[in-house]
Amino acid sequence: MSSHEPDMQSGRESRERRRLNRPWGLPKWPDSRWADLAFSFAVGIVYATWLVGFKAMNPSDISWLGSDPSASVIGWELFRQDPHPHWPLTFTGNLGYPIGSSVALTDLIPLLALIFKPFSALLPSPFQYLGIASVLACTLQLFFAIRLFRWILGPDRFAIVLASGFFLIAPPLTYRFSGHFALTNHWLVVASLYLLFRTVSDRSRPFPRFLVCAPSLAIISAAVNPYLMFMVAIVLTATVASLLWQRRLSWVGAVGAVVGLAVVSAAAITAVGLPLASAVGYSGSGGYGYYSMNLLSLMDPLEWKSVLLPRLPQFTAGQYEGYGYLGAGILSLALVSLPFIWRRRLTFHVKASQVVPLLVACGVLTVLAASTRVSIGSQLLVDLDPRGRLLRFLAPLRASGRLFWVPYYVILIGILTSIFTLFRRRTAIIVMAMAFAIQIADTSSVRAFVRVMTSRGLGTPLRSPVWSSLGRLHRNLIVLPAWQCDAGKTPGLRDGFRIFGFLAFEQRMRTNSYYASRYSAESIQYHCVQSTQDLYTKPLAQDSAYVVNAGAAALIEIGPSGPNHCHNVDGFTVCSSATDFGMGAGGANYLREMNASGRFLASDSTNTPEFLLSGWYPGPGPLIWSDGNGVLGFMLSPDQRSRCNRLALHFKVLVGRNPVEYSIRSGELLATGAIAGSAAPAILDLHVQLPLRPGLVQSFEVKTKNPPRPVDIGLNQDPREIGLGLVEARLVPR
Repeated sequence: MSSHEPDMQSGRESRERRRLNRPWGLPKWPDSRWADLAFSFAVGIVYATWLVGFKAMNPSDISWLGSDPSASVIGWELFRQDPHPHWPLTFTGNLGYPIGSSVALTDLIPLLALIFKPFSALLPSPFQYLGIASVLACTLQLFFAIRLFRWILGPDRFAIVLASGFFLIAPPLTYRFSGHFALTNHWLVVASLYLLFRTVSDRSRPFPRFLVCAPSLAIISAAVNPYLMFMVAIVLTATVASLLWQRRLSWVGAVGAVVGLAVVSAAAITAVGLPLASAVGYSGSGGYGYYSMNLLSLMDPLEWKSVLLPRLPQFTAGQYEGYGYLGAGILSLALVSLPFIWRRRLTFHVKASQVVPLLVACGVLTVLAASTRVSIGSQLLVDLDPRGRLLRFLAPLRASGRLFWVPYYVILIGILTSIFTLFRRRTAIIVMAMAFAIQIADTSSVRAFVRVMTSRGLGTPLRSPVWSSLGRLHRNLIVLPAWQCDAGKTPGLRDGFRIFGFLAFEQRMRTNSYYASRYSAESIQYHCVQSTQDLYTKPLAQDSAYVVNAGAAALIEIGPSGPNHCHNVDGFTVCSSATDFGMGAGGANYLREMNASGRFLASDSTNTPEFLLSGWYPGPGPLIWSDGNGVLGFMLSPDQRSRCNRLALHFKVLVGRNPVEYSIRSGELLATGAIAGSAAPAILDLHVQLPLRPGLVQSFEVKTKNPPRPVDIGLNQDPREIGLGLVEARLVPR
């Protein structure tokens, strides 16, 4: 054997490596973050514009904004109009007036709001930055995918771009551009995975890099969305666990790192105004377990057509939150690669043993995403918490299906990288290019849906010049009932918060009615109970314009403000004590006249709600119950006034161990009493008669002191306070 053979063999191996890294003889991609970022930005701006369209990219165009994005823009506009600094940083008194609210709860991407607010005077009005956010999300998604696959696959430009392209057009990411723009920042998940792979496999200086990057990711993700922050925190914790498991970090160091990350995350999320531990909302069927992930989500295209798979059944209508369709292209690659994954050892920078903590983290997130009610298709597979004992701990993870995004991208990484273990690099690239073309075709309907949602024109029903002058005489716009209390009864119904939220920021007014992801207990109590009661007990505020439904207008009419303050404007009832809007005294009568029979039953849902003006809700049973402060009112006909002098009220009373004290007032006329408690929960009868008030207008205030909650007395799981339940109201002849 010649002494030169080893050198010749080494040369052949070197040329082979260069050939593999440069298929078709093209120069290799330079390993430059700036080059990667420049390429990602160029692709990101083109792709984002193609995806969401020019309307969404125009910062001054708000005509396309639907439910979620309009809530974000309303929060942002009211936030930028507040000149005062607050803590938390995103708090403002302009939203949720007079309690105020953190606009971070409107999912406006707090980080961008805090960046843009100092330049608010230079920005047009309105100014929506959702198009800018789309470009940033696409750019950073592609950038971190490129960095990730460069680390795993080496400097092969075609392999890197193709693999990263699957991340850019991932269906769960694409779907979020239809309206929930804070959740388009999947790049935070990809960045955390990239940091994990680099940290656990690069022994040169992994921990110093991690000490800088991990807290930065935690802070940024907290300032974007709490679900993304939670997922990033789980991945970063898995990184620490991997370093500990590899004995590259001591127990003290690992505990310190995890505690430090927890402190940084808690501080950041508090600073941006997301106190999830004390927030409430979305109870009942809309809570944890409803917006979960279905175990078939990876193969379910939902309502969007697929070239390969039909839509699969779901267990709840809310499982779109767990949308995790892989796409026909990825599924095709999986069919090729999965049978061989365990038969061939991966030959990339990261060994399988180094990512065991990540796989455990993925398992935990999958369990959380599926919720305690694990479902497959339309069937409940198992209920892990039938008594609901874990619900209070898991309730903050309301839309739990989103938590599957980390396992989703890990699955993508596994499938995409496995192709390069099965084929020569050039063949792998061809196979992947074909799969990418299939993926684009298969997911085209999702992108078409996004374009429809971001290109539509949503008008406003507010045409009268009264609206454009509202802010000159009034500082506040009060909508009753507020949208967050009853979207089925608020003025404008489901679209009410958008209609009057836009009006509020256009007129530079504060408003009480808004759409947010969570509401504090104090806010719910005031906006849904106290503010409506105030119409009955206090005069209208001089600095406020009120947009109300018929029941609230009736409360104003029978309250201290009296009649003639409300007017019909474009089909909405607008009330003010400061002006008549140039329309003269309001002459409408908002109280309904008592039935000719002189009675109404709670079981008659067709007209009874018209007499129950405030503080009532249905159930339990076929009754309408007060919340402890109910008001009922009606008009008598002259004939009824002459024939009758009393009102007989039949109630049901829910009692537990403690007595139930009640009072029923009509002006100065008062009936009070108490129902003794019982050892077992019971619903008892109560009959009361009160004299009618002078005149035709009649109103009765029904109060219950410390009303019981069914959940507290063991009746059922209803957490509401239940006062007196109305069965019947009947006029009594003289």
